[in-house]
Amino acid sequence: MKHVRLRIEKKEWRAYLARYPWEWLLGTYGKEMEGKAMVFLFPFSLKLGFHNYWGKSPIYVAFFDENYRIFALEKMLPGTKSPSYKCKGAIEWLSDPGDVVGKHLKLIFS
Repeated sequence: MKHVRLRIEKKEWRAYLARYPWEWLLGTYGKEMEGKAMVFLFPFSLKLGFHNYWGKSPIYVAFFDENYRIFALEKMLPGTKSPSYKCKGAIEWLSDPGDVVGKHLKLIFS
C-alpha cells in the first residue's frame, strides 16, 4: 500500500477545489505508465451522477513521478473519448476536507 501526497500549488486549482462540496471524489482510475502513476481527478456531481458526468465538464489528470510528487496536470475537455484505463485501486481522501485545500493531500492506492 502506497501513501501519496499531492501538493496543490496553483492558486486557481486551490480556488477550483474550494468551490466544490466534498461529496465530489477523486477519480478511482489509475494506471502505472512507465513508472509514472496517473490519477484522474474530477468534480463529482450528485445531481448528474457518476456515469452521467463524463462530457459535462473538464476532467483533470494528475501525473506523479517515481517519488509520488506531482509533475504534470492536464485537462481533458468535455466530449473527448472516454478513458480506457483499467481501475488500479481505490483512491480515498484521508484528511478532513477543511484541512486539505492548499496543503498536501494524502491519497492512497490500495
